[in-house]
Amino acid sequence: MHKISGPFFDEITANRTIIRGSAAYLPMANNLIDPSIPERRSLLRVLKGFHDLHNFVQDFWSDHVTNYMVLHSTRKKELTKSDLDLLNQFQTLRRGVDTGEVQDVTVQLSPRQLEQISALQRLPDLQDLVRKSLCFRASLRSESYAAMSVAGM
Repeated sequence: MHKISGPFFDEITANRTIIRGSAAYLPMANNLIDPSIPERRSLLRVLKGFHDLHNFVQDFWSDHVTNYMVLHSTRKKELTKSDLDLLNQFQTLRRGVDTGEVQDVTVQLSPRQLEQISALQRLPDLQDLVRKSLCFRASLRSESYAAMSVAGM
């Protein structure tokens, strides 16, 4: 949207808003599949629509985090303490990610993904988490394409 046409969010504000929502949603997303959560409570969460966000947040949180960092660096804007606190909320996700360095070496990241990862060099733990997330997504796509090609034979 253009500023003249009405309510306007600049790119940094839009990415920050999405990041804030993602940071709040991701830690509770596993409640939908956690066997220790009563089924009735999980069903209520689905009924309230919490499951609708799951695929979007899972697929795009890292894109918004890296876009946010790239926008800050290209505009030579310093991250505030509030920005850093928000980005550090993603560290709670590390508990669910294997911290070992075992990684499928056949997974190739695109130049854009490598650029995204390098934009996070000021936050090495978050950079590592985003790298692992992108590699995981790439490996899922590779498996999906391999399954399609085998099925098509």
